[in-house]
Amino acid sequence: MQHPPHIVHDVDNSFLGAETLSQIEESMGVKSSFYLRATQNYFEQSMQYFQSLEKKGFEIGLHYNCLSRTNNVTFALQLLEAQILFMRRFYDITTVRASGDVYNLSINNRDLWRYHREVYNKLGVVEAEGFQDTYLCDTGGKWQIPEEKLWGDVLLLNFHADYWG
Repeated sequence: MQHPPHIVHDVDNSFLGAETLSQIEESMGVKSSFYLRATQNYFEQSMQYFQSLEKKGFEIGLHYNCLSRTNNVTFALQLLEAQILFMRRFYDITTVRASGDVYNLSINNRDLWRYHREVYNKLGVVEAEGFQDTYLCDTGGKWQIPEEKLWGDVLLLNFHADYWG
């Protein structure tokens, strides 16, 4: 199974920023991962674009929020499986990324990965966040920088495509 690149993009609401970021990266010879929601209104509009990116070597993955949407582990795992199977109709999905979410801030979508890896193994996917030591993210339009003691050898940069359009 392929490990994700060190640059990832969460495509939450609009694919226009993803288009901008992919064009910049392509001009620099960089290949990153774009994590799409299976339920967003941009999905149909952008399908051909992301399929063309995948053919160029960019990775397409699922950006999920199943646990915070359902507030029920059994339903969340069923929804995750359904979304992965749906996305595989269009893309080679091997990695997924949990979303920090606005639906219920007390629920962490990554708990599905933490406590139910057997489901991920059965589906042949891994959580992309498991590959980094240091995570830098532009959540809320501002870079979240870890404390100096938290820096590790493997860095994952997350650009939310919605902020960079």
